Amino acid sequence: LSVGDPSGEPGLTATAILSNQECVCNDFANDPRVRPWRSLILAKGFGSAIALPLHQESNVWGALMLYAAEPGFFQEPEVELAREIAEDISFALYHLELETQRKLAEDQLRKLARAVDQSPATIVITDRAGRIEFVNPKFTQTTGYLAEEVLGRNPRILKSGETSAADYRELWETIAAGREWRGEFHNRRKDGTLYWERASISPIRGADGEITHFIA
Repeated sequence: LSVGDPSGEPGLTATAILSNQECVCNDFANDPRVRPWRSLILAKGFGSAIALPLHQESNVWGALMLYAAEPGFFQEPEVELAREIAEDISFALYHLELETQRKLAEDQLRKLARAVDQSPATIVITDRAGRIEFVNPKFTQTTGYLAEEVLGRNPRILKSGETSAADYRELWETIAAGREWRGEFHNRRKDGTLYWERASISPIRGADGEITHFIA
């Protein structure tokens, strides 16, 4: 009823949202702003109303409409109370949304963690210097090294000596430049047996776009 009419004139709700201020109508019978809906409003027994913007921080995302049967109801005491109600609702809904977003993010992280743990591929994450910060269970299954045996160490512990220094130099130049490297290694397990590994190694970037880690 209060958003706007076909002529494009904003109603009480739209005015409150657009102006970011409360909008009071204390005389539905004569206020020209409610002309398009006057007969319907009066038929419902409303005499006055107030629209108040609802905020999320500095953003207005909606409005609260309060109606009264008698004209002239919304004087300064009632307007101040309505402001407090709108602020309380804004605060509650804002934090409800934050909590919902937090729970969604935690759910996504749990799914990601399960996917990494249950991945059929070996996953290794290192810092920028190449020190291992994370390996998944498939790494242990493939290499024989437990996570606590490799954390803080360099993946060179898997070297068999059959990959040239030039190949490793090309790898590091590629990922340090922010590009993905793909290739194969003939690596050595903890028990000394050799295995072929097809790998892709990519940079992980922080919020500022800078490389913080590498994932293989």
